Amino acid sequence: MSIKVRRNTGVMGGMMSVSLLIDSKKAAKLSENEEFIVDSTNIPTKIKAKQWYFGSPEMEVEDDSNVEITINPIAMLLLFLSMALIFAGSLLLPVLTVLGIVSCFATIFYATKNWFVIKVKKA
Repeated sequence: MSIKVRRNTGVMGGMMSVSLLIDSKKAAKLSENEEFIVDSTNIPTKIKAKQWYFGSPEMEVEDDSNVEITINPIAMLLLFLSMALIFAGSLLLPVLTVLGIVSCFATIFYATKNWFVIKVKKA
């Protein structure tokens, strides 16, 4: 009765450890490509990933599953677009800077619950 959790966040998420929450309790801190095996009596087990203010939605995982924590590509795209708007605004139009700052705040708000994606594969 175990669940294997692996972190695969790549370069962007590799600087800091990710806290793994099992049934709303901190279970481990995962570095890049690190694995953790969860032995839980609760079926299904609720898993969540957090890093500072950013996190993932809580996911229910069945027994004998392989779980992978990755960075949400939509959140990354929004972050890069926001930064590009701020940069373009500083060179071209100040209106783009304002739009970039607003979209940056919207991206941060979105990322508080959606920075990480939890992918579940049945073993």
